[in-house]
Amino acid sequence: MIKPLTNTIEIDSDVMDILKQNAEPLVDTPNMVLRRFLGLDKKTELSYNDFPPISEFIPKSLIQILEVIFLVIAEGYSRNQATHFIAKKYSIYPQTVMDKYSRQLQMTANEIEQLLNDSDIRKLRLKLKNRFSKYSNDIDKYFQKIRNKSIYNSWTGLYS
Repeated sequence: MIKPLTNTIEIDSDVMDILKQNAEPLVDTPNMVLRRFLGLDKKTELSYNDFPPISEFIPKSLIQILEVIFLVIAEGYSRNQATHFIAKKYSIYPQTVMDKYSRQLQMTANEIEQLLNDSDIRKLRLKLKNRFSKYSNDIDKYFQKIRNKSIYNSWTGLYS
């Protein structure tokens, strides 16, 4: 296997601090953060207007969680890419987005990632509806919109 050509650069502590602030701990490398900053990730092509419409009366935390789910299921993003995209959309740190879905659903990022990668998305949908019971109908409507746009045909739980 041929290893891709890599280069070593020196950066000062200010630059490193910015890279750390924009990295997901234990996931992102400095190179991944720089690729996002430089627009080299192809996933940045999606427009902020490409999201299904959602009521403005829904809490921001739920909106951001649903948008991460949309990016993963309908657009094929990784959870990490989706988290960074939403952070950029709202001009917040990726850690803030991750904190919202982790705290609101009382799960670790890895547990959420497992639910997102599971072809039966009902577990995640049920978690959302239990946590945000007042917005159960809105969650169902959003999942219907995700189903309509989904790149996957094998997802269960989007249909019921």
